[in-house]
Amino acid sequence: MAGNESQSNKKIWFFVVTVLAVLALTGCFILYKYIQNNNKNSNNSKKNIVESSVLPSSNPDLDRKLKEVSKSNFGADMPRLGFADEKKVIIYDDNGIYIFNLVSGKLDGYFDFKQNGLGGLQGSNATFVYVSSDGNSIYIDSVDKRKFIYDVMEQSYEKAVFALGKIDLWEEEKGSQKQIQTKKYISISNVYNDNKQKMFLALLKNNNMDYSSLAFVNSQGGKEEIYLLFQPDS
Repeated sequence: MAGNESQSNKKIWFFVVTVLAVLALTGCFILYKYIQNNNKNSNNSKKNIVESSVLPSSNPDLDRKLKEVSKSNFGADMPRLGFADEKKVIIYDDNGIYIFNLVSGKLDGYFDFKQNGLGGLQGSNATFVYVSSDGNSIYIDSVDKRKFIYDVMEQSYEKAVFALGKIDLWEEEKGSQKQIQTKKYISISNVYNDNKQKMFLALLKNNNMDYSSLAFVNSQGGKEEIYLLFQPDS
C-alpha cells in the first residue's frame, strides 16, 4: 500500500510540474509576443514622428522666387510689413505675400496674387492682407470678395469665408513713430514700437532701388539686427 501511495504521489507531482512548466512556457511566449508587438508599434510611431517632422525650410521653387524678386524693381507700392517677431517676418507687395524664417534665413512660403485671380494693393481689384496676432494665419481679402486663409505653419492655403471683426489681428504700428533714418538705411514702413522693441522695413542706402536693398530691422535693448531679406545666401 505504501508503495502504491508513493507511486501515486509521484504521478501527481509529475502532473503538477508538467502543468506548471506548460503554463510558464505559455506565459513566456505571450510575454515575448507582447514585447515584439510593442516594439513594432514603437518603431512605427518613431517612423511617423520623423516623417511628419521633416519639413524643409525652403524648396527649389521658393529659392528661384527669391532670386527672381531680388533682381526686380519696386512696383507702384512699396512692400508692406504684415507681421514681425524674433522668428519670422511676413511682408507683401503688389505681387504676393512672402513669409521669411529669420532663424533659418530662408523664404518659407509665398502666396501669389495673380495665380489666385487677385490684383495688386490698389485699384478696382485691390487685395487686402491681414495677419493674426500670433503670425500663424494670413487673411487675404479683395474688392471682388475673393477670400483666402493661408496657414503659415502648414504652408498651405484655401478659399474661405471669414469676419475680420472676430479675429485678433497683428497691429503694424503701436504708438507714434516718425520715419527712422541712419547712415545705413531709411525706414519705409510703419514702425512696430512698444517702447522696448522697434521693428520695421527699411531701404539700405546703397543706390540700388530694388528688392536687394530691402531689409527688416529689429531694434531692441540697444541692439540692432538688420536682415537682408532679398539677398540670397547673404
